Amino acid sequence: MFEDLIQQIDKKTATEPLVIVGISGFAGSGKTHLANRLANHYGNSENQVIHLDNIYSPLPRGNGLFDDYDWNLLGQIINSARNGNDLDYQGVDYTGKALPQRFKAILPKVLAVEGIRLYRPSTVEHFDISVWVNCPPELALQRAKARDLQQGHDDGYMKRWDTEWGPLNQQYFDQYHPEKLASFLYEEFGD
Repeated sequence: MFEDLIQQIDKKTATEPLVIVGISGFAGSGKTHLANRLANHYGNSENQVIHLDNIYSPLPRGNGLFDDYDWNLLGQIINSARNGNDLDYQGVDYTGKALPQRFKAILPKVLAVEGIRLYRPSTVEHFDISVWVNCPPELALQRAKARDLQQGHDDGYMKRWDTEWGPLNQQYFDQYHPEKLASFLYEEFGD
């Protein structure tokens, strides 16, 4: 599966100066694992991967499907990259605070962008290849919870997976069918 994706990317890099690969899926599906695997394959650094979790919207946020992330900033980063500019942006964490360092890196030939709810008709066009990590939602939710427990989150935080984040993931999937918007279904789910 990974080699099939590499073949698609390499086919595009033969004719394009920049290939932007979107990677989306449910929380816990293996998006970050795949993005890091691509970065390693192409010799890219961590700062040469755009993680949606580094560009949250400022507070206060709404309760909508797309209110958590700064989609305008993501669009600016992608447009700047399309114009041949190196990566340079200020990240914002989940609490709405600026991350301590700016993300600066030389623009790679293959730029991976990973995050949840990445695809809808108005955003999928940003990507030369759009990958949906086709992990079953129950498995993804189980893995997201295990990851967050390992990171030391408390019970109140963990309950939000069942009351908020899990249902939002399913609502997004049911409403937008990202697996149909994606150009590549990835069936490996990482570690």
